[in-house]
Amino acid sequence: MIKTFPFLSKISLLLIATGLLSYFEANAKVLTLPQADSLKRVLKGKVTPANLAKTQLLLSEHFLLRDGELKSDLDSASTLAEEATRVSVVNNLHQEYVKSLYLRGSILLEKGFRAEGRGMFRKALGFAKLYNLPEEKGDYFEKEGHLIEQDEQHIKQKIQFYQKAILYFAQANAYEKEAPARQMLGDLLIIDNQKEQALKELHSALIAFRKAKIPDTQGVYKLMANVYIQMGKYDNALENSISAVKIAESLKDSSLQMSSIYNTTALVYYYLKQEKPAVAYWEKALVLAKKYQERSYIQMISGNIITAKARINDYKGALKDLIFFEKKYAKDLSDEMIGRIPYLYLNIYIGLREFDKAQPHYQKVWEIFSKLSPEQAYYKFYLNSITRYLIETHQYKKAYPLLLDYEKIAIQEKNYLYLSLAYQNIYKADSALGRLQDAVKHLKLYKVASDSLLNIEKAKQLINLQVKFETEQKDKNIQILQQKTEIQNSIIQNERVLKVNIIVGAVILLLLLVISVSRYRLKQKVNLQLEKKQAEINKQNDLLKKLLNEKEWLLREIHHRVKNNLQVVISLLNAQSAHLNNQDAIVAIQKSQQRMQAISLIHQKLYQTDGLSTIDMRWYIAELISYVKEYSNFKQNITIDYVLEDVILDVSQAVPVGLILNEVINNAIKYAFPHQSNGVIRICLQLDDQNFVHLGVRDNGIGLPDDFLQHTSESLGVNLIYGLAEQIDGNVEIISDNGVKVQIVFPLHKELVNV
Repeated sequence: MIKTFPFLSKISLLLIATGLLSYFEANAKVLTLPQADSLKRVLKGKVTPANLAKTQLLLSEHFLLRDGELKSDLDSASTLAEEATRVSVVNNLHQEYVKSLYLRGSILLEKGFRAEGRGMFRKALGFAKLYNLPEEKGDYFEKEGHLIEQDEQHIKQKIQFYQKAILYFAQANAYEKEAPARQMLGDLLIIDNQKEQALKELHSALIAFRKAKIPDTQGVYKLMANVYIQMGKYDNALENSISAVKIAESLKDSSLQMSSIYNTTALVYYYLKQEKPAVAYWEKALVLAKKYQERSYIQMISGNIITAKARINDYKGALKDLIFFEKKYAKDLSDEMIGRIPYLYLNIYIGLREFDKAQPHYQKVWEIFSKLSPEQAYYKFYLNSITRYLIETHQYKKAYPLLLDYEKIAIQEKNYLYLSLAYQNIYKADSALGRLQDAVKHLKLYKVASDSLLNIEKAKQLINLQVKFETEQKDKNIQILQQKTEIQNSIIQNERVLKVNIIVGAVILLLLLVISVSRYRLKQKVNLQLEKKQAEINKQNDLLKKLLNEKEWLLREIHHRVKNNLQVVISLLNAQSAHLNNQDAIVAIQKSQQRMQAISLIHQKLYQTDGLSTIDMRWYIAELISYVKEYSNFKQNITIDYVLEDVILDVSQAVPVGLILNEVINNAIKYAFPHQSNGVIRICLQLDDQNFVHLGVRDNGIGLPDDFLQHTSESLGVNLIYGLAEQIDGNVEIISDNGVKVQIVFPLHKELVNV
């Protein structure tokens, strides 16, 4: 044990520094740049008072942080820190003096003298202010912030201390301290439910880590993934969690933090309804949790795996695992799992439809739930299971207010997974209680929430992220295998080179002989076969040309007759409207005529051109607009502009698009400009790089009424637009913004790509 250093010589200091450096190398410890620089200078023989004090501080910190809680280590750390204080005072080393005070305060805290330790921190802050040392000022707030309790009562005070520490670290360009402080602040802001601010702080932490040249950023990406999970932005969450996994695995991180990273990644996949990768990551997390014997963490992850199995309807497997789990940890259950086990049993028995066995677990879950507040994390999970049980056991009236509470939570969290579950159960309750109109409404909302959970673009992003990550992993494995193969091949090559050369030479001579003899015979045989096949092909081609001509003639005739029949129907409707006095009926007939004319134009184009199955949409839209202007109640003060790209559609897509355009344009003419003001209707048709067609119609009229509900509108026109868009796998967006904008995006049929 080191007791005193009043006469520490250059030789003894060199020996201590050399030994410490060897210790760090042997144990794969990483020194900070200032620490490494201090040791290098000592080892080079430059023992200045400043280097002496820095090395004493480094040695003291080493003994303080060494594994185990030996009294001898704390005594050595204390002696070295006091000696650093003495050297700093004698040589007027302000920065080293303040650092020695902080270190002595930390040693006092470790010994259990909390008041004395914090008093030493305040003393250090006083001298940091006196000497104007911003980094050391930041040290005070970081150390004090670390000591503040991380509970609801003190969280905001703790945040303020870290904010002050970061301010001083940034002022001193102390990036190696600023980076972890920002990461900690981001974590605290997440706990305080300041999600947006947490993301900003974590992004700043990444910048600080890069400036400090510290590669260990996996913890930051994991925290960002957690924030995005809470915000319901699962594409961002998956991107950040995969980044955390990649960085951690590249650094060969096998700490408990790696288990947490795997757990977060699994949660993202679980919320995206991709249970297989979720279970795979949870199993990785469980291996590390067992390695560090973290009881509560092992139980939490095991519960997650059981939940995932139940999600994919493997209720028997989940029940078997749960029974085994309960027996194994019966005497050592964490507080969290004591409440979670009846919740798991309830969900499993509901899935197995064994409601008599579910009932006692429902009672336990209800008792736990009744003591929770909506702000607590498990409130919504218990609420979901309770409402699910009540729905399955036909207790709809009791379930209904709870379902509305669950809907409210899902909307607040913007969590489409929970929202879809809520609307699905509310729809069932409405149906059972005879509330048919509400049932239809909630069924539509359930479909919207389900579609929003993973739209096409997000699905692409997620698939690309996963493929990219798996490809990188496979590339690494391939490189390792290639290296092994190259080594093995070189050994085999050296042993067999002579033998292979002889065999190859003999085989080549034999092959040349065989080839020269058989080539002539083969050539004659092939020529005869080709002549026969060519004759058959020519005969088949002639027959096919004849059949094709007949088919084209028949198709033209069909399109011509369809067009004529539609015109007859239009004429009949026109004649019928002349004998009607009901204005609503006349308007309905006129709308039907316009819709049939939109279809008729397509068939007219098909039999007039060489293409019998595709439509040039530029021509078609121009013709349709001309017809609308001529036969609708078109106002002269309205201008119709259009920007149309060359887009070719087949009949199955062109007909719905034409009917949609007819509805949207007529609605704009009829409703957008009620006061005869000058109006503009703009039509845009584009094809993007991903082969998605973008059809947009916009007017600068009065916009939609305030009570317009896009997804629950009873308008035939609006429902027709949505129904037609669904036929072509399209997404519809209707926005009121200085007028009305209707945007429809749908995929081009694969057969028309590159046409």
